[in-house]
Amino acid sequence: MAHLSTPHWILDIEEWKVYEYAQLGREIDYGIVSYTWGMFRDPDQSAEGKPKNVRWDVPYVEDLPLAKAREVMRSMNMQYVWWDWMCVPQRSARNPLSPTEVQLAGQEVANQMSIYKRAKASIVWLHRIEWDKHPLLGCYLTGSFKATNQIPFRSNIEALRYCVKRIQEEEPWLTSGWTLQEGVLLPNTRLLDKHGKSLKTGAFSVDDAVVSTISASINPLASRIAQALMDISWRQYSTSGPPPGIARILEFVSASPENREFMAIFLADLLRTGLVGYTCNAPLFILAGRVSRRFSSPEDRYWALLGAMEIDVKDPEYNDGREMGRVISTFFKALLKRHQWRLFLMAKMDQSSEWDDRHWPERISEGHVLPLEIYLGQVEIWSDSPRVSINQPHILLLEPSKSDKPDETPKVTFIDRQQDLYTRRYHQSTYMSGFIHIDAVRMGHIKNSLFLPIANLEPLEDINPMDRTTSPDQKVRKGFRCVEIEHLAESSGRFLGVTDVWANKASEKGKPVDKDLFRLVHFDSYKLF
Repeated sequence: MAHLSTPHWILDIEEWKVYEYAQLGREIDYGIVSYTWGMFRDPDQSAEGKPKNVRWDVPYVEDLPLAKAREVMRSMNMQYVWWDWMCVPQRSARNPLSPTEVQLAGQEVANQMSIYKRAKASIVWLHRIEWDKHPLLGCYLTGSFKATNQIPFRSNIEALRYCVKRIQEEEPWLTSGWTLQEGVLLPNTRLLDKHGKSLKTGAFSVDDAVVSTISASINPLASRIAQALMDISWRQYSTSGPPPGIARILEFVSASPENREFMAIFLADLLRTGLVGYTCNAPLFILAGRVSRRFSSPEDRYWALLGAMEIDVKDPEYNDGREMGRVISTFFKALLKRHQWRLFLMAKMDQSSEWDDRHWPERISEGHVLPLEIYLGQVEIWSDSPRVSINQPHILLLEPSKSDKPDETPKVTFIDRQQDLYTRRYHQSTYMSGFIHIDAVRMGHIKNSLFLPIANLEPLEDINPMDRTTSPDQKVRKGFRCVEIEHLAESSGRFLGVTDVWANKASEKGKPVDKDLFRLVHFDSYKLF
């Protein structure tokens, strides 16, 4: 673990004393705790009985005495604990931090991923609820809420929407900004109640509820809704049946455009809870989930996600929201360096005024873009896709990846305009609170758009079911998952989201798709607005 940073401070839970990690002179095992306290903190008081060597004020939370918290921490059976109150300098007007402590606090924020990954034990402490009193979250985690055929399908969905809303209102851990990151980093961590008790779940009630249990039913439902909406978009071009498990959803969304919109809005709402796609390497899922979370400072809307995003920012700054442009720019550059095209797996904005009013750092970092991968599944982006960098706040620069062939000059290659193509486009209705809708696959003459291929795509099958003479193995059209660009002038264009593109020419099933099926155009580099 040499590449993982150690904490600067660590708490000895038995001695009730904070040490600088370096003072211990050896590598130690420690536990870590995730809980929410910011919204309950009394800024005019400091907790009594804080450990030795803690110079700053420890937050005071009514009904959360340090002695009680200490007992819960002991359930990890670890001598040392990384506890943010004691191990990250806490700002307060009563007892201001020194410049060195401010800097060290920023460094600990930046090192959260390493600190969490080094931990040998962890707990999530839901200190506002008691499992024995059957809170709504407990009923949800144990599977007490189930869809039923006794009421209309729409009523089942409305009931689930209400249930998720109430659970988030009841348990603040599910709406705290910092715990979004902690949930990503601690998927197998036990959920403990006020008294440090775990909740038994599973078919025989022998498994402890953990962080990933929270998404165990939401994730599959979101995926099935997305699969049903995708299935409709290309049903006439597929000879295979719909994916298993979506029959009832498919029947509902196929009944009317109103039903499709209802389910698309519900899916967008689920994505914004932060309970869907709750994993690393899913930046747009995490950013979308951030929208519904609470943060104690403007900067934390970005710095509190560094670990979940697996990105590095040296010495994150805190200036009471006065330098947010610089914060967002720094955050976006780190995101772009780490995630590249995964940040742009999004739909075209239909009502684009709010999108156009923003530069690239705000567009991505604010979290209003919905992750298209809920529909597409995890996209395997080509390793030789063009590199993306930010040229100016409103311009992305696309440059070709280096070629392995010394005599070859690499280019940025697009599928050209002025040709007949089969396409499937994705739209987000509005920037701030929209939902995604999907066009049916259609063939048309492309006039103004270029398409940048970034991933493979399932072929269209059975193009003409009335054709009885062509072998079925020849009746497929192959294509790519692309970024669509409205070409403006020379080597620049406007980003139009992800579009699936298939060749007009049919080809043989089972063989790799070839870019030669399309007319192509090449650039040394390309600017994207």
